[in-house]
Amino acid sequence: DLSSLINSLPQPPSLICLSETWLKDCQFISIPNYKLITDNRIGIGGGTAITALNNIEFASILDNPLSKLCHDHNINISIAKTKLNNISTFIISLYNHPNNPVSSNNSRFWQQFFELCDLLPNVIITGDFNSKHPL
Repeated sequence: DLSSLINSLPQPPSLICLSETWLKDCQFISIPNYKLITDNRIGIGGGTAITALNNIEFASILDNPLSKLCHDHNINISIAKTKLNNISTFIISLYNHPNNPVSSNNSRFWQQFFELCDLLPNVIITGDFNSKHPL
């Protein structure tokens, strides 16, 4: 499990981004010494999470245009604001289902997604995009 993996490391990671968590809203998980935010998928599969050590400034960012865009296209997204080296930084964990017909090869969606990301001062994007190259 994740706690065992963290404990096996010489130093615990400050932040962890997860995609395809498979968590439901009725499930609660706790990782010792970490705060956790999630965007759980309804039904089977999917979901995202971001964890941060308890001593790290960390806040979930909800109800914003980027989250709305993703949710409108059935994509899970967790967004957190933190400070890395005293610089405000947004961390994004994203999960796009491989059979998502709207967004997998929808260049307009991805253009909008990255335009919205460009509005944020510093962004780290992680996740499973399940995007296919046409070649």
